[in-house]
Amino acid sequence: MTKRGFTLIELLVVIAIIAILAAILFPVFARAREKARQSSCQSNLKQIATGILMYVQDYDERFPPMFAYGAPSAQLRWWEDLTQPYVMNRQLFICPSSTRYQYTYARPPEYPEALEFTYDCNAMGVGPPGSGAGGYGAGGPMRNGSYVAAIGDVKRPAECILIVDVGHTSTPGREITRAERTDCFAASPGYIGFKHNDMANWAFADGHVKSMKGSEPFMWSISGVE
Repeated sequence: MTKRGFTLIELLVVIAIIAILAAILFPVFARAREKARQSSCQSNLKQIATGILMYVQDYDERFPPMFAYGAPSAQLRWWEDLTQPYVMNRQLFICPSSTRYQYTYARPPEYPEALEFTYDCNAMGVGPPGSGAGGYGAGGPMRNGSYVAAIGDVKRPAECILIVDVGHTSTPGREITRAERTDCFAASPGYIGFKHNDMANWAFADGHVKSMKGSEPFMWSISGVE
């Protein structure tokens, strides 16, 4: 009995079917993987926000500054360092979908290693009128060179951005969206990381975390207005 093999046309048809199925399924798998990373990122932000609110309870109900210089002045502690005793895990400051940033200048003796992070604090639209003061929770009295606000100063805590998932500046040649024009620090359009299936994760002043495609200007201010 003669065995019949596949013809070239049949083989090409099978290959074409496999290629079509792969083209359909790979994006689905990629979105599912990114969804899992998004959930991990949300968990990170939730724990960070909880740590910050614990800090607030220990420091006269005031938020930590964006940064603080110690004695001697060469020692520079960022908000990640100041809240570390409450978070207790430096890996929480790194989103699984991000390329981490490293900061090595003037590290304090208790944290000699580079500061690695992919999240940043609200440093826009919260300073005293006319001061131009950036800084986390700005708007209150001075502490080590940075303005800090009391939690009671935040008029709409459920809508006031605390921590955000950051990305890189916009890719050259790509149109900057309205969301990126709104969601930026200083003059860095595209600073927010819309990397979780075109969404970013945000932690708010009341401690909850949410995924959104963009923010509104009032969300960056402790007064709750643009």
